Amino acid sequence: PFLQEEPLQTDTGAAVVLSSLMAGDRTIEAKDSPLFFNKEKGVAVVPLSQHLVARLVAPLSFHSTNTIRNRRRQRLERLEREWDFLYNVRHRGIVRVYERVETSSGWIGFTQEKLEIDPHEDAVRPYIRTVGEWLGFGQAVAHALEAAHRHGIVNCDLKPSNIGIRVRANGSREPVIHDWDRLQRIGDFSSDTQDEDSKSIALTPWFASPEQVDRKRIYPPSDVFSLAVTLLSLATGKPGFGGQVIVVTFELILTGAYQHWLTFKDSVQFRMAHRVLERAIDRNPNKRYQSAKDFARALLAVERSLTQDQLNLVLRPHRQAST
Repeated sequence: PFLQEEPLQTDTGAAVVLSSLMAGDRTIEAKDSPLFFNKEKGVAVVPLSQHLVARLVAPLSFHSTNTIRNRRRQRLERLEREWDFLYNVRHRGIVRVYERVETSSGWIGFTQEKLEIDPHEDAVRPYIRTVGEWLGFGQAVAHALEAAHRHGIVNCDLKPSNIGIRVRANGSREPVIHDWDRLQRIGDFSSDTQDEDSKSIALTPWFASPEQVDRKRIYPPSDVFSLAVTLLSLATGKPGFGGQVIVVTFELILTGAYQHWLTFKDSVQFRMAHRVLERAIDRNPNKRYQSAKDFARALLAVERSLTQDQLNLVLRPHRQAST
């Protein structure tokens, strides 16, 4: 059993009883709500109520080897950085956190709002069906990134599965970046410096910017690149720079060889949108939009250039699904 009927103490002294089962690296049902548990990483997302979840990291005793213990220490350090950032930054496009939590056996973490999230699929994809929704989504996420950049933080791991959906009281939905586990300070080098051998790179290969792959310093244009690839993925149904082998994927990113342009142009058939996305994924960060705010403005300009009928056009993945 995993956290079976174990009281979880919060900063305010309230005790919550957790009841769930260990089930490997997958999503299971617990109290009619999804729970995510990754045994290798020693992390879990546990439902506490209809609107609240706890993100937890395992105690050191949970792991046996020194290598895994070191990785867990690194994850704890990242958890601290993530908590400090999320607690002090308030933006509608950034997940809301509430208080620190700790279990009696040493699992620690914090509580945050419950979003529509699927760790294995893209929770946002079903809601981005038209060109207008696609452009609005891009602007909303860009403004959230801009808020982070103003606080000196780069997300460094933006991708569709790290963006959840908040359902508002009126039934409307808005995108929220819920995963900031890999955040770095603006100007940091793109390497996991907490790693004992300093050889690992903190990124998701298919959505990483060239400077991340090349272990160079990270600035806001790095997030602009990842957001642009996320938008391309949503428009094409393809997983970013999708090489079958990571080395091939890195080569495609470093050479700027995005291989799904024809699919994208079939999905979003407007030259102005093509130009905006081409600039956003330029392999040279100095040629990209220098801020997420500038990227949002460019997407807004595309939106304003289109008629309502054009905005209502269905994106290619959804056209295929309906046939």
